[in-house]
Order: sequence, then structure tokens, then C-alpha cells
Amino acid sequence: MKNNFFLRICLFFILCSTFVVGSYAEGFNKYTQAGMSDMLQEQSFSDVGDESKVSILHVEALDLGFVFDDFTLTEKASRTGAVGPFYDLINFPNGSKFWGVRPFYTYSYNSHNDRTIRNVIWPLASDKEFNDQRLTRILTYYKLDYEVSNPYSKYAASVFPLLFWGRSNVGKGYFALFPLAGRMGNFLGMSELEFFLAPLYVKYRTNGMTSSNILWPIFNYTTGKGVKRYRVWPLYGRNINEDIWAKHFVLWPIWTDVTYHLEGGKGYSFILFPLYGQTRTQNQSTTWVVPPLFRFTFSEPQDLINCPWPFFQYMKGTQNKLYFWPIWGTKEREGIRRDFYLWPLMYRRYTQRPTMTQASFQFIPFFYYENRLEVVRERAADLSSEDMFEEELDYANYPIVKSESKSKYVKIWPVYSYRRLEENYAVRVLDLWPGRSWPALERNYAPFWTIYSHYKLENLTTDTLLWGLWRYRTIDDYKAASLFPLYNQVRETDKFKWNVLYGLVGYNREDEAKYIKFLYFIKYRFGEQK
Repeated sequence: MKNNFFLRICLFFILCSTFVVGSYAEGFNKYTQAGMSDMLQEQSFSDVGDESKVSILHVEALDLGFVFDDFTLTEKASRTGAVGPFYDLINFPNGSKFWGVRPFYTYSYNSHNDRTIRNVIWPLASDKEFNDQRLTRILTYYKLDYEVSNPYSKYAASVFPLLFWGRSNVGKGYFALFPLAGRMGNFLGMSELEFFLAPLYVKYRTNGMTSSNILWPIFNYTTGKGVKRYRVWPLYGRNINEDIWAKHFVLWPIWTDVTYHLEGGKGYSFILFPLYGQTRTQNQSTTWVVPPLFRFTFSEPQDLINCPWPFFQYMKGTQNKLYFWPIWGTKEREGIRRDFYLWPLMYRRYTQRPTMTQASFQFIPFFYYENRLEVVRERAADLSSEDMFEEELDYANYPIVKSESKSKYVKIWPVYSYRRLEENYAVRVLDLWPGRSWPALERNYAPFWTIYSHYKLENLTTDTLLWGLWRYRTIDDYKAASLFPLYNQVRETDKFKWNVLYGLVGYNREDEAKYIKFLYFIKYRFGEQK
């Protein structure tokens, strides 16, 4: 009783001091705003498990509007929020966790893939851990540790574009101060890079080849197994790859030519830019007129016509393509079709796979739609996923006998967004980021511009307006509604209560026991009392 009296006194003074503030923190709504988007995009809701379907006997809630809101389902599932969208602490039933003081710091742990993300005033600084790797970035400083558990593993660090240091995959350390001097390992596809007063002297190794450069890119000499290259750019250059080709240029790009030695593709090619060019090999015939504007290629696997590029483009063979740029165009290859209308405003994409189809459409930046279906095809119904790819099914020719939508995303920018993964979904108004939102934006900034949200996660649904000015939440037989700070009510199987101004006037019923409350402390009891 004393604790109850003390709580009412504190509540009375808090309400008096915050009466005019119209913001209401949403219990678990920041799941949608801070964590649900990550779950929707990065893991299946089935991984949440049956623990999310908790009994209403576990529900405990303390609601002080935007000042403080605590909603607890079980020891593993709870949400605490304060100061509107600024503070959140969320524990998910499957062990995932989110904590943040926006926009200064957020922490997110995803138990599905054991990934941890920390953001500090994103995008200024971030730290990510996943699969025993760690990437840290602060402004232009970054460090990537490829094996956190091994203190001698490969890593790379830099203060771009001046300092570079790290350890290569063979355990050899390196350091570089650009553009003065240094040596680097595993940089931009090069196994090793050395320089002195770059671009005065640059030397790199990649794919078994060593390339030395003076006043890069002017003077170059490259050697390797069966490879010999040298150039004095743009005057003259030669590239010899034994048994494959011999390439030359003179006054690049005016004259370039190549001779092919591969069996079945022997022949030659040249371009006199910008006038004329041709390719004549055993399997291809190509003619350029004013390259790259006009091109006519005919070969066994692929025909191509540009007349003129980029306005008219035609391809037929392993890849089919027809462009009337920028009005309309379509391209299809290996089960993926891409169309555009009034480039770059509208795009459509359709992907077919043995067990999945995905369709998307976007009208930049105003509309985005994506729908992913799990399918069973007539030929593939009795095959495993491995068998489907091993037999190289032409799945586009096999009818779908069963389909089920697994996820959907719709955005009408900047007003509305809807995302669904299986039976769980979230609705947001407003959604100010054009195109599909990034998880980092969801964690750090999206709650600030979301004035209304509705979401469903398993058996929990929540509606929120103006960060909690109005809220309605249900889970099984538990239903709670509030209009902060004027009115709130909670209904359960054998319980019902409502309050005006948190107890100025109120009613409470539990089984047959009932009472009416006046002025926070005065109670009139009636009915059968326990």
C-alpha cells in the first residue's frame, strides 16, 4: 500500500509537469522503427520462435507517455522507451537486442546471424561484428579484422587517403604514407602494391604478374607466366598473352588492334577511332562505324546491333535486349528480366529461380514495389534444390503449380511504406527516405519522422500516432488503448480498467471485484470483493 501511494504521488506530479506535451512513447513500436526493419530485411520472423506468443498473464506495462514507457511480456521480451523516439531498449524473444540514444548512439544484436552493429552519430562512425570479422569506421579511418579470434590474422586499416597499414594473408605487415612511399597488401585486387612519390614510381603484383610503372600510367612494364606487356602511353603499347592474344595501340585511342590465337576463335580486330573498326574471327563478325555509335555483331551465341548507341540497342542469343532509349527498354538473361520506361524514372525487374520468383517496380523517387514468392514448378516438384541446379532446369518453361508470397514491400514516398515478411508486417507514415530504406536509417533516424505506425509480429499488434499521443495494442486477450495523457484503458479476460488523467476518475474490475476511483486516492468499492 505504501509503495502504491508513493507511486501515485510521483505520477501526479509528473502529469502536472508534462500535461501540455503531446508525445507518447510506443511500447514495442520501436521494434518496427529500430529492430523490425532489420528483422524484416535480414532474418525470418520464424526465427523469433513460439516464445513471442506469450500468455497475457505475463504482460506488465507502465506508461508515462513520451516521458517513460515500459512494456514487458516475459524476461526475454520487453521494451523500455523514454523521451519519444530518442531512447529505446528492446529485448526480443529470440535473444536479439536493440539499445539506442538517438541520434547519438545505437547498438543492435541479431541472434539469427550473430551480428552486432554499433553506430555513433551515423554515418560518422560505425562498428560491425559478424562471422568472426570486425569492421570499424570513424570518419575516414577504417579497420577490417578478418579473424577477430586470431591475434595474428590478416587485417587492413587506413586513414583514407593518406595512411594505410595492416597485415597480409601471409602474415606480412605493411605500411604506406600516400603519396610519399610505402607498401600495401591485398589492396584493390592487388596482392601487393609498392610506391614512391606516387605516381612517380608504382609497382604491384596480381594474379602471378608483376607490373612496374614510372609516371603511372605513362610508362609500364609487366611480366608473368606467358604474359609480357609494355607501354609508353598514349604513344604506343603492346600486350602479349601467349596462345590467347596479342594487343597493340598507337596514339591511344586512335588505333587499337588485337590478334586472337584461341582455337575456335582465331582472327583479328581493330578500331580506327572515331571512324571505323571491325572484328573477324572464326565465330564472330563485327563492324563499327563511328564507334561506339554504330555496331553490328553477328556470332553463334550472340547477335548485337547498336544503331546508334545508346538510342537503339538490340541483342539476341544468350542475352536478349531491345532498347529504344530513353523511352523504353527490356533486357533478359538467365531468368532475370529488366525493363525501363522513361529512363531513369521507371524500372521493372522480374527474377525466376527454381523455387522463387521476385517482381519489383519503381517510379523514382515516388513509388517502389517488391513481391517475393516461393514457388513449386511442375517439373521440379519432386526434386531437391541441389538436383534443380545440377540438372540446369529451364525453369521459365515449367509452369508454377503452387506459389506463396513470402515477403512484400511497398513505398509511396514520402507518405507511406508497407513491409511484410510471411505473416508479419509493418506500416509507416511518414517515410521520408526515397527508395528502399537502409537498416542504418531505420535504427538511427526513421523514428523521428514516423508520425503513425502499425505493425504485427506474431500475436502482437500495435498502432501508434504521434510517437504515442494515441496508441492501441493487442496481444491475445490483452487489449490496451490510450490517448495521452487524457485517457487509457486495459482489457483482459477477466479484467477491465480505465482512467481519466491517470486516476482523476477511474474504474477497475477484476472478476467480480469492482471499484470506482476519484481524485487519484478516493475509491468506492462494490461487487464481490476478494
